[in-house]
Amino acid sequence: MGVQCSATNDCSLSHFKGTYFMKKQCENPNGLANMKAIKDSKAKKLMIFNTLWNVQQYLTEHNYRLLSNYSFKNDVYKLYRKGSKVISVKPYRQNYDHVKYQIEVVK
Repeated sequence: MGVQCSATNDCSLSHFKGTYFMKKQCENPNGLANMKAIKDSKAKKLMIFNTLWNVQQYLTEHNYRLLSNYSFKNDVYKLYRKGSKVISVKPYRQNYDHVKYQIEVVK
């Protein structure tokens, strides 16, 4: 399966065992944009906040809804979703002195 980036067959994306690779260097701007979108979707995005209140404020501003809550006592693990995008909220490190919280893209 390949995605062509121009009318002629000078560059294309090929799918092989879950990875995309270029057969030849692409010069078409649409092909470059497609490659950037593929790379960005594979990268896990990580955001760090100082308090849980800041996390909840960010999530409400961006219209995320609570999917499930796996928190127990001081441990925080929540899943939020917006459309098909699922993110998790969890502590950045597991020491309880000064906890920062991270948002990580799950799906």
